[in-house]
Amino acid sequence: MKRETPFLLGGSYLDRRPMTFGRNQAHWWSIDTSGFDEVCVSMAETLLDHSETNRISRVRRVKDRVEAIMSRALLRLVLSQYGHTTPRKWRFEQDAFGRPFVAYPPSVFVPSFNVSHSRGYIHCLVTRSGAVGVDVEFIDPSFDYSAVMHRVCSASEIAHLQSLRPEQRLNFFYALWVVKEAYIKALGGGLSLPVDQIEVLNPFCERIDLRLGGSMQGRPEQWDIRLQRFGDQLVAAAALQRSPDAEDIQLMHFSVTCDDMRHGLVEASAQRSGSVRISVCEAL
Repeated sequence: MKRETPFLLGGSYLDRRPMTFGRNQAHWWSIDTSGFDEVCVSMAETLLDHSETNRISRVRRVKDRVEAIMSRALLRLVLSQYGHTTPRKWRFEQDAFGRPFVAYPPSVFVPSFNVSHSRGYIHCLVTRSGAVGVDVEFIDPSFDYSAVMHRVCSASEIAHLQSLRPEQRLNFFYALWVVKEAYIKALGGGLSLPVDQIEVLNPFCERIDLRLGGSMQGRPEQWDIRLQRFGDQLVAAAALQRSPDAEDIQLMHFSVTCDDMRHGLVEASAQRSGSVRISVCEAL
C-alpha cells in the first residue's frame, strides 16, 4: 500500500538542506497541469532561459507549448531540491547521444534526469547515478495502433498482440510503446534507434525484461525497467541503469498538486523563501 507523507518543495534553496537519495534509490515526480491558468504559466515561463523559450516558441499548438513550459519549470523546481541552486540558474545542454544534462552550475552535484509529458501530465525521473529515461502516454481509445505496429513492434510482439482479445490490444500496445520509448530515451539516439528490434518480454510484470535483435547492441540486463499505471488512461515507464552491484532500484513517487506547484512558482519567480507541501507516495 502506498503511504502518504508530507514533504517540502520550494523554499530557500540556499539555506536549507538538499534532498538526498537512499542507496539505489530513484525519485519519480509527477503532476497534472490541467488546473493551471495563464498567470501560472507566465510565472513558469519566467524560470526558463532564452534557448528554452526560443525552442518552445516554435511549437505550433498552444496546448503543447503550455505543456512544454510547465515541464521545463517542473524540472527546474525539482533539480533545486537536490542542491543549493535556484530554479532560474540551471542551464542545460545535450550530450553526444542527445541526452540533456546540466551545464551550469558546473560544480554542483546533479542527479541524472529525464522528463516526459502527455495531455497535461508531466513526469520527471531523477536518480543519483546512471542514465535514466521516462515516458508517459495518455491512452487514446481512438488511436489506430495497427497503422504503426509494424514499425514499433517485433514479429513476436505483433503475434502476441493479435492473439489477445480486441479490448486488451490497445493497452498492450501502449505498454510496449512506453517501455521502448523510456529505454531509448535513457540510451540516447532517439528516432535513429530501431524500435522494432527492442522486444519487451513481459510488459505487465513488476520487473520488465528486454531482448535486443538485429543491429541493436547493448546489455538490457543492466537496466531496471518499470511500468506504472496512473488511473485508467495514463501509462508510464521508467528505465534506470543499474549500479555495478546490480541491486534492485527503489523507486519513490512524488505527486505534486497544482496548488503546491503554483505556490512554488510564486516563490521561485520572486526568488523569495517559502515552502510548498506536496504528496509523496512511497515505494512504487
